[in-house]
Amino acid sequence: MRPVLPRLELTNRQRKVSVYLPAVEACANAALELSVQISLKRGGTLHTLEEVAVAIVSSDAMARIHSKFLQISGPTDVITFPYGEIVVCAEVATSQATHFGNTLDQELLTYIVHGFLHLSGHDDIMAKSAARMIADQDKIVRAVWKSFLASHPKIG
Repeated sequence: MRPVLPRLELTNRQRKVSVYLPAVEACANAALELSVQISLKRGGTLHTLEEVAVAIVSSDAMARIHSKFLQISGPTDVITFPYGEIVVCAEVATSQATHFGNTLDQELLTYIVHGFLHLSGHDDIMAKSAARMIADQDKIVRAVWKSFLASHPKIG
C-alpha cells in the first residue's frame, strides 16, 4: 500500500531572484515521494505530516530566521523546522549553484530535499550521519532532475 503523501505548499516570498516555481514545485513533489519512503524506513516524521510548507526567502529574511531560531548571524542555505516547515534562501542558492555548476532550480531542489531528509530522520551533525544524508540527498536530486529533464527537454 502506498503511503499518503503530505501536501506540498511551496511559496516564493522574495523578489531578488527570479524563480520558475512550476519547475521547482514539480521536482519537489517527485522528491517528496522518494523522501517519504526514507521516512518510513528511518522512523522520521515526514510521512506523518499533513503538509510540508517550503518558503523561498531572501538572504535578509533568512539571516533574521537564522538568528532568531539558531542564534547564528547571517543567511544560510536551508533551515528545517520539525513541524514541517522548510525555509530556503534564493540568494544563497544562486551563489552556490554557480559554485557547483548547477542551475538555480537544481540548487533549490537540493535544499528542499535536504529539508525533507531532516524530516525523514536524517541528521547531519556527525560526519558519518552527514555522509549518509548527503548520499541519499544526491541520489534523490539526481533521479528527480534526470526525470524532470527527460519530460521537459527544452529546459535541459
